[in-house]
Amino acid sequence: MDDMGFIFYPRDDPQSIGYSRLDVTLRSRPTEKHFDPEEFRLCVASEGGGIEYLYVNHPWVGGEQYRVCVGHLAFRDRKNKFINAYTFGGDLRIETNKDKTKCVLVSSAPCFRFEGTNTISNLIAQETDILLAKIAPEITSDNMNYEQKISSIEPLLLYGAFLVSIESLYRDFEYPKHDYILNLMHFIKHEKDRLKVTGALLFPIPELVDLLQE
Repeated sequence: MDDMGFIFYPRDDPQSIGYSRLDVTLRSRPTEKHFDPEEFRLCVASEGGGIEYLYVNHPWVGGEQYRVCVGHLAFRDRKNKFINAYTFGGDLRIETNKDKTKCVLVSSAPCFRFEGTNTISNLIAQETDILLAKIAPEITSDNMNYEQKISSIEPLLLYGAFLVSIESLYRDFEYPKHDYILNLMHFIKHEKDRLKVTGALLFPIPELVDLLQE
């Protein structure tokens, strides 16, 4: 499996959504046997505070350990084809030698791979982006900026806070809900029940604004 260009690892709970780990391998020469990534793009916490966009190529001359931020990630092959995914944060380890650079992203929260349109994964990611854009101007601090706050939160707790916030937003809507909203609400209820039963998170899960203001 190490010869593959990328691997999404399923989560331990078969009823959970998304993946717990992603490996991306960048090589000096393509194998021509599968998708051969040449660049891995994602957002990480910077040492000086805030965030930075990381573009990993082979050979890699940067750091070995990074804190990944919530948001989109992608890897591209030499034919300019992309595999797109979404993460709620995690830890990135980068190992490199003369033949290849291997990126390993591990997270307690699900990592979504985008396949098709209007999937639950796509909807959760889309609503997460909307919440981030809405809340960012409202969060201020003398000691820690918004990006630092987001990246410092444990990924599974952050994921849970997004679920609760999305549920709260659509629960208050008075107009008839479209099918995709009903499906989204059903998933969030099921996912919260699963997290509670498994003991993965303490309840009640705070909404995102409350979590960021702690």
